[in-house]
Amino acid sequence: MPKPRPRIVVHPPVPTGGRRVYVDDGPMGVAYDVPDLLEFLRRVALDPEKTRSS
Repeated sequence: MPKPRPRIVVHPPVPTGGRRVYVDDGPMGVAYDVPDLLEFLRRVALDPEKTRSS
């Protein structure tokens, strides 16, 4: 059986800048730009170029 995809939540911007990013209810960090978000995806073994939502 394939491993289920992680649930990724990117919150709205906070007043100090950046967006909090959670994966499966655990904090990954704060993304200040697209490269930050792509790095978080890479850390959970998701390739945004190959992974598409249905």
